[in-house]
Amino acid sequence: MKMNHVISGLLIVFLSGCGGSGATGTPLAAVAIPPKPVVDFSPAILSLAVGVYTGDCYSDIALRNRVDATLSLTSDFMLKYQTVSGSMQGLNMTLGAGRKFDSSGPRSAFFSANVGILFTDGLGFSLSADATGGSGKAEGKDSPSVFCGPLPATGKLLTRSIYTALAKYLGSSSRELSCSNGKNLQYQLELGEAKLGDQIYSLLTGLKSESVVLPSFSGNVHDTMMYASEAMDGRTLNLFIDHYGDLQTVSMATKAGELLSCISKI
Repeated sequence: MKMNHVISGLLIVFLSGCGGSGATGTPLAAVAIPPKPVVDFSPAILSLAVGVYTGDCYSDIALRNRVDATLSLTSDFMLKYQTVSGSMQGLNMTLGAGRKFDSSGPRSAFFSANVGILFTDGLGFSLSADATGGSGKAEGKDSPSVFCGPLPATGKLLTRSIYTALAKYLGSSSRELSCSNGKNLQYQLELGEAKLGDQIYSLLTGLKSESVVLPSFSGNVHDTMMYASEAMDGRTLNLFIDHYGDLQTVSMATKAGELLSCISKI
């Protein structure tokens, strides 16, 4: 019985010192943890298309009615054409970009940006690039659409690395992931090289394609950013980053045909 009284006394002293029941400090339950800020990925993706795009422009997709227009996306991400001007930056953006390669290098690319999830809430801007000089389109909810091409300046989309534009969000120090093969594997992405277990994948060389989609509409989280890469040898790497900027899932197809899907343990 005496021992029980001693233990009870020690618990009271411990709880008092930690702010528990009977303490004069703030109870532990009342200590608020500030929420993590939501990351706006749009500036990084929009940076791929910053520029002035001049060519023959029309008010209809059949390219019959010629109009005087220049499409431009400024360094502060304002879309401008004719009398229209509006911001393309923000958390309510739907964005996509991609590049395709052959043995000689990049051969085609695209960029798409829309304000709002339903594509009709505000401004829209899209570009394509290939050997013909590329084309572009701009539209607003209450503004006329403009179709332009060829646009030689879209060629910059061919040479701008999507991975490099997103590196600060995709990069990851070494961490342990739980993988679909039943193993815990170390994963790291630095300086354009991803390592998953004994697999090494370059995001800068030997590519067949790379792309980014935001939001990815994957699983139950609609505001996840997905970066996808495919190598010439058939390997693939898909990265899912949640809206707090945290790595969510890594998916890799290896040379041996094994598909590994790994989730962060943090």
